[in-house]
Amino acid sequence: MRHIVLVISCMLFTLYAFSQNDDAYTKDSLYMLNVTKLSFSLDSDDTCTLPLQLPFRTIQVEDARFDTSQIAIHSYIKNRGLLPFIENDKINTDSTTGGSITKYFNHFYRNNLSRDGDAELVCFLKRLKCERKDTMLEEESLHSAYGEIDIVAEVFLHTGNKYYAAFKMDTTLVNWLTVSKRGFALTIRDFLLMPALEAFKNKLNKTNWDLVLTKKAFDKDQVYQHYYDERFKIPILYQPYKKGLYKTAAEFVNNAPSVINATVKKRKNIITSLLDSNGNKLTDIRIFGYCDGKVCWLLKPSGCCPLIHTGNCFYYFITYGAARRFAVLDFDVKK
Repeated sequence: MRHIVLVISCMLFTLYAFSQNDDAYTKDSLYMLNVTKLSFSLDSDDTCTLPLQLPFRTIQVEDARFDTSQIAIHSYIKNRGLLPFIENDKINTDSTTGGSITKYFNHFYRNNLSRDGDAELVCFLKRLKCERKDTMLEEESLHSAYGEIDIVAEVFLHTGNKYYAAFKMDTTLVNWLTVSKRGFALTIRDFLLMPALEAFKNKLNKTNWDLVLTKKAFDKDQVYQHYYDERFKIPILYQPYKKGLYKTAAEFVNNAPSVINATVKKRKNIITSLLDSNGNKLTDIRIFGYCDGKVCWLLKPSGCCPLIHTGNCFYYFITYGAARRFAVLDFDVKK
């Protein structure tokens, strides 16, 4: 009965189309302070037992993701009378992601690293994101869900003043997760992140380093400009927002709304409809979002969500009455 009440309550709140208050940007920005942070440690006593002699003294992981503040978001419904209340958590390592993984790898391979020369392995982490995917296909879905981790990393052997492309890792792993708050951060670590790091180690262990040194070499400036400058040259991140409607995500990314003379109709600060330059009503199914010149808005079936620009990504809340589910909109989406 309890589950039925919660489901019905959620259904009622999802009927609000374009129901976000116009001043919700300020409210949601303040609400971000209520997003708690869960962390876990990557410390381990494990060491590599393979007879490997690696040609570098250290392993350095550079976090070149769009959102470096978390690797997963955990949102779940709590009781507050008869109304659902969604609690949101950002999950990350107890130190910076790049620093934690750097420490972990150097400890794991400490008996295999070279004692000579100045060579290092440099790993640029372009994507590391965990997501929980609920399913009703299995009976155990009441207590579990599919968890998915996407990881993209490009690795270079740095020796002298040259960077040689070693290998690229681009993979998605799926596993079952518990959906309860208790121990969820550790579940992310043990069932998603650690298997992904094991896959990375398998590629590293099998790499022919003599062959790597025959590949095209890059200067340090070329490499770091590519990952930290060119990568973030996305118009919506640095240009003044252009007012209008975005029909697609590409228009949003390029800060190029295709419908310029749009009209936003409101009633008591509630957005009721969006009209194009000819006065035709546009629905949230046909367009990605819009900009009023100051704030960008993402249109979802459950409502209109103001985007909060933070670093090199945007956060938003999907609002169901007073219950708000936290989400991130970044730009490193697999094609």
